[in-house]
Amino acid sequence: MSGARITAIQLVCHDVVATASFYGKAFDCRPAAGEETNSRLTRLMLGEQCIELVATGSQSQIAAQSNSTAFQHCAIVVSDMPAALKRLGTCPGWSTISCCGAETLPQSSGGVIAFKFRDPEGHPLEFLRFSDDLVPACWKDKTQLFLGIDHSAITTANTGQAARFYANLGFSVTHRQMNEGPEQQRLDDVTAPLVEVTTLEAAGAKPPHLELLYYQQPGTIIEVAPVMDIRSTRLILDVNEFRVSPEVFANSFQPMRDPELTGVQESWLRDGDGHILIAREDRVTI
Repeated sequence: MSGARITAIQLVCHDVVATASFYGKAFDCRPAAGEETNSRLTRLMLGEQCIELVATGSQSQIAAQSNSTAFQHCAIVVSDMPAALKRLGTCPGWSTISCCGAETLPQSSGGVIAFKFRDPEGHPLEFLRFSDDLVPACWKDKTQLFLGIDHSAITTANTGQAARFYANLGFSVTHRQMNEGPEQQRLDDVTAPLVEVTTLEAAGAKPPHLELLYYQQPGTIIEVAPVMDIRSTRLILDVNEFRVSPEVFANSFQPMRDPELTGVQESWLRDGDGHILIAREDRVTI
């Protein structure tokens, strides 16, 4: 039996329509099949992965630093980094996180080319270009400039605790590495970072997967973003046919929101660091 599957990443936006337009121009996103842009909720496809944009009435403009537990980014796989950056440069409103452009990380940190930035709303994003000899099977034989979303990365204060939580949702640790050095410092705009990166995947699931970021240096900033804050990025999970341990839902809650927004049954919960997950439809518990 497979674990929970990440079916979408939901971003909280001040202006859904403007954000959808930016994602279309910057990354070739398109509305999900049979849907149109809506000012309250819009579903976009980036390759085969789904991004949901949901409206908020909050006026907060706070951005989370990379080593804050309120931080969560989406990594977009690109086939040509210079071309992706050139396209991004034609779209106004975004801002940089990486201070010196795209970085080629050492082999100990994955050997990828990466660039981190924020969309006009402040959501952190990453362009990711795999070296030709290390392209994961799911991204091979694709010809688009923007291939899809490889993963969502969340900052945690305790890797072991976070891994145990997600293990109860069927996610297994598949890789660990330590990222450090001047390239990582320039990429994250964090002084002298030492980052433990833990990859979590559900058996048989397609991208995106989940990554845990634990900043051993300079240390973790403990923050929990309010539900309707733009920092409050959510993972949408399909847990059909997966038996979820009851303790996973110990931190469940019912947010104040429009009950007709998605039109489906949802169970909301936070992990130990405050990141929000939304389990949709038929939840099966033991």
